[in-house]
Amino acid sequence: MTGKRQNLNLELTPDAKEAIEKVRAWNGMTQKELVGRLVSWFGRQDRVIQQVILGQIPEQIAPDVARLMLQRLAAGQPSTGDRLRAADGPAEAESASLVGEIPE
Repeated sequence: MTGKRQNLNLELTPDAKEAIEKVRAWNGMTQKELVGRLVSWFGRQDRVIQQVILGQIPEQIAPDVARLMLQRLAAGQPSTGDRLRAADGPAEAESASLVGEIPE
């Protein structure tokens, strides 16, 4: 990774800090490197996947959303966000989701 980097202060629960420390130690990485990679990975995910990870999809429909996403992947269909990213270019990607737009 090259280019100008930004610092971000995070407040973590003791359990979250312990989890990061275990993963960091196991992979021989610094905390900054690990968290930076996680945030970069998260940002590249489809909006629906982000919503699932953040717990923003109600428990009652989460299994249906997961099943639909898996069916799309198995059929080789891009997700809604993938289609928009391909049309708009990677820098200006603005993904729609299966459950509606996320307010900015």
